[in-house]
Amino acid sequence: MMKEKKLKSELSFFIYQSLFILIICWYIGHIFLFRCGTTVMLVPHFMGFAPKHKILFRSNWLFKGTLNAIIEV
Repeated sequence: MMKEKKLKSELSFFIYQSLFILIICWYIGHIFLFRCGTTVMLVPHFMGFAPKHKILFRSNWLFKGTLNAIIEV
């Protein structure tokens, strides 16, 4: 019984940790994309599996760049 509980808590910790690392990497990647000012093709658009979008990153500022990334070009 205690082993099952410990295994469950370790598994949930691993899932949360991997999600946190994924979000951090996603933000770091977007910051680099804003600085380069490139046009990117996203297939799974914000994990919604929308069709391909051309997204133009125009700004070096993080929040304005995120706003530009959400708006389809």
